[in-house]
Amino acid sequence: NKLRALRHIKDISLLKDVRKTDNIKIEAYDVAHFSGRQVVGAMAVVENGEIDKSAGRYFILKSFKARKGNDSAGLEEIISRRLKHQEWPYPDIIAVDGGIAQFNIANKIIREQYPQFNLKVVAITKDDKRKFKKIISSSDIDRDLKKDLILSTTEAHKLATGFNRKKIREMIE
Repeated sequence: NKLRALRHIKDISLLKDVRKTDNIKIEAYDVAHFSGRQVVGAMAVVENGEIDKSAGRYFILKSFKARKGNDSAGLEEIISRRLKHQEWPYPDIIAVDGGIAQFNIANKIIREQYPQFNLKVVAITKDDKRKFKKIISSSDIDRDLKKDLILSTTEAHKLATGFNRKKIREMIE
């Protein structure tokens, strides 16, 4: 009986080997421009550890500051515009590709304009070769989310730069 009980415990523990990141939705944002021209942004979504390509969004920036290549102003516009879309399910975490300036602007928008959403904000900093450097956050973020956070900001960067290239090609043609 004891052996059978131990096997049962082992079987259940294997079944419960579920990622701690299950049911966590991360939205990541990035801004891209070419010397302040064709300024665009993108939102990527990672849910349950996988990119949700159908939930990604592109933004053509409209505000004067954002159109001049100000990444923080661009990020502010993107996040503000996105959060006005109540028909889109809200995330658990907002991740921005950048450093302390990008973190501060995202955190400011959430705390001042949308406190009811109680969203966590993180910034993912990368080195010159786009390799992960560190996570900036004002709240505890489960370290098991590191992989998903990096995935989300990498995807946002890929979407933003790809969209920027597309807009530049259209401008040239």
